[in-house]
Amino acid sequence: MIVIFGATGKTGSVAASELLSAGQRVRVVGRSAERLAPLVAAGAEAHVGDVTDPAAADAALAGASAAYLVVPPNPEVDDFAAYQRVVVGSLAAAVEARRPPHVVLLSSLGAQHAAGTGPIVALHGLEERLRAISGVAVLALRAGFFYENFLMNVPMIKSMGANGAPSPAESPWAIIAAADIGRYAARRLRARDFAGFSAVNLV
Repeated sequence: MIVIFGATGKTGSVAASELLSAGQRVRVVGRSAERLAPLVAAGAEAHVGDVTDPAAADAALAGASAAYLVVPPNPEVDDFAAYQRVVVGSLAAAVEARRPPHVVLLSSLGAQHAAGTGPIVALHGLEERLRAISGVAVLALRAGFFYENFLMNVPMIKSMGANGAPSPAESPWAIIAAADIGRYAARRLRARDFAGFSAVNLV
């Protein structure tokens, strides 16, 4: 059983679909049974629960041979850092308790740094928590900026006729499509060809 957290998100939905198409047993985790329904129709087992709930995360990993972990974005919370800490604690505790043999984590470029990276610091913390768990092979996918995030700039382009970001114009950006992350995650979850702790940059 391969468990996909964030199964209705940009990367998790692709990973789940790829695995189901390959004939794998997949449990999809999300807060909405309605949004999980298309994956259930494709053959997945649904686990409805909130990743901020340690009991729900723990139950989702019951009997798992592998898992895909994400810290989903939540723009509605007042304190995003506090929200991240709760999710990191919930996921790490579930892995510590259930010990799935293989875990693929959606991380980020820069997660190797312990400070100075803004919200990415939480992913550093999760990487370190997972690294310390014996008997669990962990692959951290340190992904670049999602192409899809540029869609947030459409209103700016429409109103100003220009695209902008708080970055020097000459700075190169490491970018990747979310679907490519999902496909890569599915391939590594199927192969389970990693041991210990390892990280790969996806751009």
